[in-house]
Amino acid sequence: MVWEADSLSVQTPHSAVSAWSTDTRARTPLLPYLPGRDEEGGLPRWRATVIRGEAVS
Repeated sequence: MVWEADSLSVQTPHSAVSAWSTDTRARTPLLPYLPGRDEEGGLPRWRATVIRGEAVS
């Protein structure tokens, strides 16, 4: 699936994991930022589904 997101981040509930490096050489995958209930911000928007390079409906 292809998503459009306003921002990307590393989000984890555990403090030991949240200390991971966000340096691109660390190979930590960035995910769309999901705002909390009390935060403003939009959720990621679905753009397309792609299977083996082909867009499907």
